[in-house]
Amino acid sequence: MTPKNERPIYLDVVTSSKERVMAFRSLLPADRVNQITPGFTETVIHKPVNSSPSEWPFEVAREKALQDITGLLVQGVVNKSACEGLVGDISDRPGRTIRLYSDTVQVSYNAEAPDDVPKVLEKPISIEHWLTDPENGALAQSGKNFEICTALTGIDLTDPSAHPSTILVRVAGKMRPYDMSDVMNVIRTHGERDITMAAGGVSIQNGGTELYDKSEPLRCYIQKDPNLQPQLVFEIPSWDHLALTTLRRFVYGAVPEALDALITQIDNSTHISTFSKAKGMIFPYPSDQDTKFLTS
Repeated sequence: MTPKNERPIYLDVVTSSKERVMAFRSLLPADRVNQITPGFTETVIHKPVNSSPSEWPFEVAREKALQDITGLLVQGVVNKSACEGLVGDISDRPGRTIRLYSDTVQVSYNAEAPDDVPKVLEKPISIEHWLTDPENGALAQSGKNFEICTALTGIDLTDPSAHPSTILVRVAGKMRPYDMSDVMNVIRTHGERDITMAAGGVSIQNGGTELYDKSEPLRCYIQKDPNLQPQLVFEIPSWDHLALTTLRRFVYGAVPEALDALITQIDNSTHISTFSKAKGMIFPYPSDQDTKFLTS
């Protein structure tokens, strides 16, 4: 569904992750969301040192976009056919094409301890190391708060006057207190792969979701600038009823309000009059079921 006077949106998601693409395909028709092979080298992108861990993705997503677009420009000069092929793909679409870059971190912290330093969680080196590491291992998150922080950088390939824009999606909740028997049950029930593929070893979108306190609220914030406070967009009082497909959206920032804010920010960069824009969300929820978990 597209608001009146609004051209349909096509997303070119630059990622090697099929799961990330699937998350965005749950918001738009599948034929309007394409996976693009990254042209950036993630190993040379350094983690920021002057910002809080929750805001690292702001800078990393922008750096991915800069590297990728620079590569496209060089390729277009060296290989004219490659440049023409890209433009041809875009011009054949009856709408706007947004090239989307993203970066995600999961942060663990103790909200009840003011001096606690938030910690960015990394994927486990191995199951054995994860089970025995007291600092970053299986029990390190027990009873703590978490934030899943995903930055989305968008470039409108169909409008040269638009500037790249970045927003940050922050999903916050709490882990339940758990012990090693709970951890071993997750491994026996769901296998080791879920552990090794998730930051900190557990994720709300896989078997590790059993270790989260779903009786505590799950809150989603959007932050449009590192110098501004994040704004609460919705809160889910309890979330044991949410499907893994919905939770996947939260992990990858595929939240309708976030994409709407990103597109609006891109539009504002071109000084488009708000009177010429249709009212309503650019990315509405695809079904009634998707709106039931939101609060007013």
